[in-house]
Amino acid sequence: MSLYFLQVTNRVVEGFYGMDLKYDLAIKLAALQIQQKVIEAAAGRPVKISVRQVEKEFGGLAKFVTSDLLHNMREKELRKILDQQIKQNENLASPGEKYMSSLQCKLHYLNLSAEMFSYGGRYFDAELVDNDNEGPSLKKVCRISFH
Repeated sequence: MSLYFLQVTNRVVEGFYGMDLKYDLAIKLAALQIQQKVIEAAAGRPVKISVRQVEKEFGGLAKFVTSDLLHNMREKELRKILDQQIKQNENLASPGEKYMSSLQCKLHYLNLSAEMFSYGGRYFDAELVDNDNEGPSLKKVCRISFH
């Protein structure tokens, strides 16, 4: 599952999902990914998460947030919103636990990712041929999506 998680997070941050990735979903996903990385780096020990500290430790927010969000929001506002979302995510922890595990963060991230329309879609190029004509056959290439 770790490889799959890495593939999905990379595609989200690179902007692969484009218009399917709404602002609120992008914030939720970024917060979960930040939590997962911090928990993993702390070897599972409970740790208070600060976006400012994450920026220093991981070399900025570009590894967690799409370039659209980075360019369209002030850094201070983005930090504040991410800190608020991380605090809200504490409610996702298992009953009796204050913090989520790295695995729980990954699972919540993948569940939220599935909300995007293009997530999990498969696209195929198909060639349609019309042989019913008595004249030359007509060929058309189109892209077909299955969800």
